Amino acid sequence: MCNMHEAAGDQAGAVAQLLNIGQAMQWRPISEAKKDGTTIWAKLRDDIYPGLLPTRDDLERWNGIQMPMRHNGLAADGFDIGWGVAAPVGCGGFPDEWIEGWMPLPSPPQGDEGGANG
Repeated sequence: MCNMHEAAGDQAGAVAQLLNIGQAMQWRPISEAKKDGTTIWAKLRDDIYPGLLPTRDDLERWNGIQMPMRHNGLAADGFDIGWGVAAPVGCGGFPDEWIEGWMPLPSPPQGDEGGANG
């Protein structure tokens, strides 16, 4: 027989978890992102070209792109090298102004958790 109070408690817990996930999955301003090498999911602005840089039509291909990014902090001399693609592809130098928003990524699987062979 089903215990109504227990079932209601389970449902309330599930709703609370969904609300926490929903809050984590909301876009945040880039000013709130850590600049410590942590990988984030970011969306570039839709108007880098022509809105921000009207003379740089070569940047149009970056408009609205979503990708994993990271910022490793300021250089020793204080220079901000910007955000880079979180992959060994050699793309970087994206300034904060180009990023419309970001979301934290979930923790990666550890060991055999959820892997292709697990």
